[in-house]
Amino acid sequence: MGGAVTWSQAAPGAARDARRICRLAVDEGADALLCAGDLYEQESFTPDTAEYLRSSFEKLTPRRYSSPPATTIGTGQPALYREVPWSPNVRIFDEARLTAVPLDAQVTLWGAAHRGPANTDGFLQGFHVDGPA
Repeated sequence: MGGAVTWSQAAPGAARDARRICRLAVDEGADALLCAGDLYEQESFTPDTAEYLRSSFEKLTPRRYSSPPATTIGTGQPALYREVPWSPNVRIFDEARLTAVPLDAQVTLWGAAHRGPANTDGFLQGFHVDGPA
């Protein structure tokens, strides 16, 4: 017997946390939700993980969601973040250098991706921004 196990069943804590942070962003009237790390463990995601995260972040619209991808990019393992057709309010930083995303006329978000789990270059080494301080 058995059947498909969903991500929320395989990793109930991660699914619950994803729902909670999205709800908190809405309840608090946040303009954006910024995530500094992985929302799932490579070993525990199931085919529905991508859809669960995609639909959760799409529901944040018009709020923006930004995150670096999982550190599995560049390791030969599947990269959930790269394969998802994200909604326009989602920005996954996938470059190994800082890139800018203007959030509004006065705020710019800078993000980058670690392309491996360890021994990556420092993003701020030699970094500078042109324009008003």
